[in-house]
Amino acid sequence: MKILYISSGYGKIYTYFDQWIIKQLKKKTTGQVRSIHPTKELSYFKTICRSFQPDLVITLVGDKLPNDVLDWLKRKDIPLVLWLTEDPYYIDHTVSYISYYDFVFTIDISAVQFYQKQGFDHVYHLPLGTDPETFLPKPTINRYASDLCLIGYPYDNRVSLIKKLINETRYRIIVSSHWKNYLTESKQLKIIKGWLSPQKVSYYYSNAKICLNTHRSYQEAMNKNRFGVVNHSINNRTFDIAACAAFQLIEEKEDISTHFALHNEIVSFHSEDDAVEKIHYYMNEEKERKEIGENAHKRVLQSHTFYHRITKLLQTVMEQIAK
Repeated sequence: MKILYISSGYGKIYTYFDQWIIKQLKKKTTGQVRSIHPTKELSYFKTICRSFQPDLVITLVGDKLPNDVLDWLKRKDIPLVLWLTEDPYYIDHTVSYISYYDFVFTIDISAVQFYQKQGFDHVYHLPLGTDPETFLPKPTINRYASDLCLIGYPYDNRVSLIKKLINETRYRIIVSSHWKNYLTESKQLKIIKGWLSPQKVSYYYSNAKICLNTHRSYQEAMNKNRFGVVNHSINNRTFDIAACAAFQLIEEKEDISTHFALHNEIVSFHSEDDAVEKIHYYMNEEKERKEIGENAHKRVLQSHTFYHRITKLLQTVMEQIAK
């Protein structure tokens, strides 16, 4: 099978997503993959398609792909696949262009339900995965060490939790960039400056006693979600932390137990007070923390890499085409 992969068109972490996906597509197709940037002219797409003759077109996010390119690809009768990775935060926008695609995959189960209610029956749930060659257990290095680590944008719920931990505990906390506008660095709190590559993030995860994972609210002011679709699925950070064999304390989500065994591979919290209570407990249970982290690592390698996701995507598409 020949696959044309249209990249997301975004930088930073999306550059890595694109690379990891292409790598796994090449494994599944013995290298019969061509990639192209979504902002190329229609004439360039035509040239590539005529010379390469793809059997399938896959793209990530899809919002940078012009309508004239989509129209032309649709007329060529090549199956089009879209993988949405920001649902439901920009669902106002995505619902306007998913009709172009023969297959739509989304990371959130509530988004699947929403799209299906809008009449799109070609939508499937597919979380992002992790790249185990990037996210893996790293050696102990003091400059990356912390009691509590939270890598992610300072959304209101994350800032609130960290403030509570600063006020009520003495644990050493590391947060990632952009936090300086919300909190002041201190002996207790270290704020990382600048964007972190996935390789660097894996060092912070591996050297934290507890990795905190909270989710962006569906009500964030920057969202484009006038329909109020509530996110019910875990984020890709869940798999990255687990791939580093790190102990993870994650905000409860509906589908956690679909991916990990609660209390054995991951631990969840339902409120800030519950998070603080569990942090106190697990901070004193090093052996249990390490066992849970190791169990999560094994689960990721068995089920949650980008290889597993691409295998599932292609299997779903082939099964539906064969019907």
